Parts: sequence; C-alpha cells; structure tokens
Amino acid sequence: MSDPIVIDSRTGKATCRSAGMIVRHKGKILMLDRRKGVLGWACPAGHVEDGEYFFDCLLRELEEETGLKVSGASCVLMADINNACKRGATAHYWEVYECSVDDPTVRLMEPDKHNGIGWFTPDQLLALELEPVWKAIFRRLGIFEKPYDFLASDDR
Repeated sequence: MSDPIVIDSRTGKATCRSAGMIVRHKGKILMLDRRKGVLGWACPAGHVEDGEYFFDCLLRELEEETGLKVSGASCVLMADINNACKRGATAHYWEVYECSVDDPTVRLMEPDKHNGIGWFTPDQLLALELEPVWKAIFRRLGIFEKPYDFLASDDR
C-alpha cells in the first residue's frame, strides 16, 4: 500500500489521515498505553490507508488493538491537528468517533505496541500521561468538563 501522506493544498503541510474511537462503558473510556511512536495513553486509533474509509479503519484498529467489535458509532470530531508521526507527516486530518459497548471485556492484542489497556473515568484521565493529540481531542470535546454528556447515559 502506498504512503497516505498528502500535501494539504490549503496549508502546505504534509498530512496523514487518522481515525480514532472513543469507546465508553458505564461512565468510563477505554485507553491504551502506547509503547511505540508518541508515548502515552490514547484511545484506539490508527492511520487510514489508501482506499480505506475512516470508519472501516476504526473497526480494523479497534479489533486489532483490543479485540472489540462494534457495529455503529457517531462521528464527534473532524479536525486538522498539528501532530507529527512516524510516517513523516507534520499534521493529521482526524475523524474521531464514539461508541458504547455492552461487554467491556478487552484484550491487549498488540503487547509489542502497548504497555497496557484499561477503562478510566474522565477524572482518572486527568492523572494519566496522555498522548498529546488525545489531550487536545478530549479538551476540544469537553471530556474533562463536568458533566460530560456522552458519559451521562449508560444506554446510549
């Protein structure tokens, strides 16, 4: 597959496309502790490959990283974010989705890429060493604000 870096015609920046999934269960958010690349806790995410749709990328990454399978999610953020990556891009166009799961059983599927996996409340997230892009995404979405709407209902 070819490298999905493009030069953004508006900004002139080398940009990759990335997709992330905020997975929730009973007021908590699923996080992975990355051991490669940009270190820190992050939601399941990855680069969108050439010819791949954002949502298909999310389903693939979620299963590869956690073993979870979901059938539906809502897009909560589409944004250009200045965050460099291993592929040489200086920025990413992000699509971030949220979903909830009935069964919170997760597995650390890629121990060579992640130190750990777990469920955290927004207050607990504040104490974690978050990957900088996820700190920015959470701030944009108001996850650190009280109350955070999508965590208010377990049946959503």
